[in-house]
Amino acid sequence: MTPIRYADGIYAGPGHGYVGDCVWGIVDGRRRPRPEWEMCRQVYSPMQIPTAPLEPGRPVRVPVFNQNAFENLNLYECRWKIGDRGGVVRADVPPQSYGMLAINEEAGPDEVLEMRFFDGARLVNSFRLPFKPRPREA
Repeated sequence: MTPIRYADGIYAGPGHGYVGDCVWGIVDGRRRPRPEWEMCRQVYSPMQIPTAPLEPGRPVRVPVFNQNAFENLNLYECRWKIGDRGGVVRADVPPQSYGMLAINEEAGPDEVLEMRFFDGARLVNSFRLPFKPRPREA
């Protein structure tokens, strides 16, 4: 196991410091991702998709923003799944602009759309989008 790196050498001193505390960030001292890891991954993802519930019906339309500076979003293959149905689609969205990803499939209000975006064999990002709003907690 990799030894934990402590901040003693950096912060230790009379009257201040985090002596004995592990170094924290998006990955902890034992190289384990923390919850902030997923947030950072989403912020720097090439595609941004709102997490608001989608409209059920046919076709399923998903709003998407292309954060790439130079590449079209059709560079990424989107493998989608609704229940036991699935397929592959690409979104034609120019760089730094909004567009729509259309899936020619019927979706009911109780279903969930799962999308995984690939750049070749590498998973770039994934989303699970419901078709009905979540009940609000009191």
